[in-house]
Amino acid sequence: MAYILDVNDFDNYKDLFLYSFNYNDSLQADTFLKKLFKQSIVYGIKNNNDLIASITNTSFQSNFFGKKFNVGGIGNVMSAPENTKNNSIDLLMEQSFKDMYDNKVTLSYLAPFSYDYYRRFGYEQVFEKTNIEIPFSKTINVKESSNIRIKRCDFSEAENLIGDIYERNNTFGGVKRDSWYWNNRPIWFNREHLAVAYDKAEEVKGYIIYYFQNKNMIIDDFVWEDPQVFLSIFHFINKHRSMFEFLIIKSTDSNLKPICFTSNPSDANTTISPYMMARIVNLSAFMNNYPFQKHNLDEIIIDVSDSLVWNNNSWKLKINNGQISFVETNNSRTDIFINIQTLTKAMFGFQSLKDSFMMGNVGGDLNKINELDSTFIKNQAKLKESF
Repeated sequence: MAYILDVNDFDNYKDLFLYSFNYNDSLQADTFLKKLFKQSIVYGIKNNNDLIASITNTSFQSNFFGKKFNVGGIGNVMSAPENTKNNSIDLLMEQSFKDMYDNKVTLSYLAPFSYDYYRRFGYEQVFEKTNIEIPFSKTINVKESSNIRIKRCDFSEAENLIGDIYERNNTFGGVKRDSWYWNNRPIWFNREHLAVAYDKAEEVKGYIIYYFQNKNMIIDDFVWEDPQVFLSIFHFINKHRSMFEFLIIKSTDSNLKPICFTSNPSDANTTISPYMMARIVNLSAFMNNYPFQKHNLDEIIIDVSDSLVWNNNSWKLKINNGQISFVETNNSRTDIFINIQTLTKAMFGFQSLKDSFMMGNVGGDLNKINELDSTFIKNQAKLKESF
């Protein structure tokens, strides 16, 4: 039976976490996990009061291209090696989906150890990460702007300094960082540095979050709101040339190109890697508040297959002057046959319905498939967090 753990279970939870992820016990780990535990719904299965399996569901809110949705961030999925119940995680995930649905949580995000494993639960990979590695000797030389001031700041001040600009530039499906999250992050990621860009009016116009590792300066987050800010921040980055051999820029924007940072892109080693997964928990809530790109759409009947019974239905979608209607239907006609994961990829701008159709993952009337496809966002969703 799946239980929701309480404060009395924390020590067992921490012990299982440390063992499962091969961390040593420390004040840092204890402080970080206590805050996470307090802010989350933590599920577990016990055997004679010993915790043998657990998952953590942390509540967030997403700004999904201008629309707000509640998100359940699933993390710390762990099972003790002596656990002989092969379906423990299945039971915990099933309970968490039911609770999310009951609590009006529309989406769920997850960092997988195996993409195939979590596809069993309806998740699909829709987020990517770009990694650009450039020898510092090959980065472009830029001149800083006299209108921009760069200041190194303590990361403990991050929420107050960059919270607003972070949210302004986090509108592509990422999650809002509440105060507890901002405060908890530097406890675990205590090697991070923060540099903030100010204009003449002392308004924050950009920032970088970065850290040092061996011969590398690694940029974990880079935000700028105008060209002068970009030039000034990159000038600041170049000041580290004598200290490090390589500049590594990590980004959730798969469209970011090495030509932004070096005049000869062949000098850069660029990789785009699969990142986080998403799951539509409540399809009706997602569709009825989705940022459709057209104000009108003739009726389309969509047969959606999903392990969640409330999503596994035949649905009628129609948009009239921006008014969305997405309801269950008993219509004998079906225009599109699709599973929840393929639909998730399309709605998150990751893979179009047309491309999925060409791979045999969508069935039905191609004209209707193209009509529906034209209403979905075309910019790929981006997520900076990892749960």
